[in-house]
Amino acid sequence: MLQVKTFTLPQQEAEANAFLASHKPADQGINFAENFMFVFYEDFTPSKAYELVELQQLLESAKAAKLQQEIASFTMQNERDGLNMKANKGKYEELSSHLMDLTSKIKLQGHKITFLEGRIADLTAQL
Repeated sequence: MLQVKTFTLPQQEAEANAFLASHKPADQGINFAENFMFVFYEDFTPSKAYELVELQQLLESAKAAKLQQEIASFTMQNERDGLNMKANKGKYEELSSHLMDLTSKIKLQGHKITFLEGRIADLTAQL
């Protein structure tokens, strides 16, 4: 995020030089007005708006993952329901095991979605 540091010259000249030794000025550079020096620099912390966009993208990704898992679960359930449990015991048990695993993964995606929605609401309230 773009920041501005102000120095009073000549009183803070040593402090300004020390600051410039450790911070690279941004495109706006260094500006002078009367006895003030303004240094524009980037501190590389994301703004709240940027963080909000990232969280919204994560939320959409989590929703898409949950939908894909739900589709896979539905498909496996239909495949398993079409099997004869005794004649296809191995396949039936394999699908049952995958369905149990997928159910826990769907719940995990639900928790992620709930968490992200809460963070987005909190961040939106701060803007």
